[in-house]
Amino acid sequence: MRPTLNAPPPLPGDAGIGVMAVLTRCSPTCLEGALVRQHWLAYHGDRRDVVIGLPQSGFGDTPAHAWVDGTDRPSALQYIELHRLPPQLDS
Repeated sequence: MRPTLNAPPPLPGDAGIGVMAVLTRCSPTCLEGALVRQHWLAYHGDRRDVVIGLPQSGFGDTPAHAWVDGTDRPSALQYIELHRLPPQLDS
């Protein structure tokens, strides 16, 4: 059983700047933030995976990281991809 995700409020896609402002204020983990951004983008027609990766240098002082594919180029270059989470949308 997968969780049911409600559609975001009926706002234009460019209202995503408000989503980013709320995320900045709430200080979510990278995974929480990536999942919120993914959900927002998917409901506005931009379906992207959340990527979870480990640092290229391995475990140490740098923890694992999550990001939305195609939105965080430094992460894609600095981390080894372990897993992808596709968007989960209800029709």
